[in-house]
Amino acid sequence: MKAFDTIDHPTMFQVLEKYGVPQDCVNAVKKMYQNCTVRLQIQKKEVRDILDGNGIQQGDNMAPILFIYIMMAATNTLRHQIGEEMPKFHYFPNNKNRG
Repeated sequence: MKAFDTIDHPTMFQVLEKYGVPQDCVNAVKKMYQNCTVRLQIQKKEVRDILDGNGIQQGDNMAPILFIYIMMAATNTLRHQIGEEMPKFHYFPNNKNRG
């Protein structure tokens, strides 16, 4: 599933506020994501604009930072629900030189 496409905008704003992003910055991000639309054109005949309330604008310089905040919130939620027994991730499990 595409993670960038599934992030809910109101949730993203709440996450930014939760982690102490200054309100002026949160307001700027809100303006960037206000009235986001997707334009659909079918065989050069019919054009429809659809309001979109999900996703981070890919290609935007701020997208990786917003995504990191969302992933940090997801990780903290997971840690809270699972407790101390967090899963261990091995990025290179077959690597014999792990040091």
